[in-house]
Amino acid sequence: MKYSIIPVLLASIFLLGACTQKGKENADWLSALQLDTLAEDSLDLQYAAELLPQGSTAPDFALPTLDGDTLRLSDFAGQWTVIDFWASWCPDCRRDLPEVLRLYETYHERGIAFAAISFDTDRDAWQQATADYGIPYPQGSELRRFRDSDVAAAYGVKWIPTLYLVTPDGQVALGTVLSSRLERALQQIAE
Repeated sequence: MKYSIIPVLLASIFLLGACTQKGKENADWLSALQLDTLAEDSLDLQYAAELLPQGSTAPDFALPTLDGDTLRLSDFAGQWTVIDFWASWCPDCRRDLPEVLRLYETYHERGIAFAAISFDTDRDAWQQATADYGIPYPQGSELRRFRDSDVAAAYGVKWIPTLYLVTPDGQVALGTVLSSRLERALQQIAE
């Protein structure tokens, strides 16, 4: 189902126009905040609509890692865990990866685990991107694109990058395509 933000935008513009000159500065700030929120909402409505809902059980997975081990969600039981679905060939993933790495640097010492699932089909490209970006957290891959991946189907991933936050007891706390939403959730749980 496609959602239109036009009625909400028109209402925001009308409300902004109805403000008095005295309140114009506050109205401008509120309008900008509302437009930012609407833009975020529209991205998640468009690209995250099929992600697992909050409170559902995050499916376990067993994926080969670059060093020959196996990455399992169950290995992170008892910890808040971020799962970053990405691929080295994905321009949006490469653009967002520095932000995810910043979140890792900020929150992993506070007990929040990070793991990644790559949708690369070329092991060498995956390994090179991991080295180039200095990704320190574990990651696994089926070496299949997300449209052909069992783990993508299990998590409803239709767009990358996609980020999940999983509770210590294995429930989905958040599924989003926006690192800014993940950051707000991490700030709340780290307080």
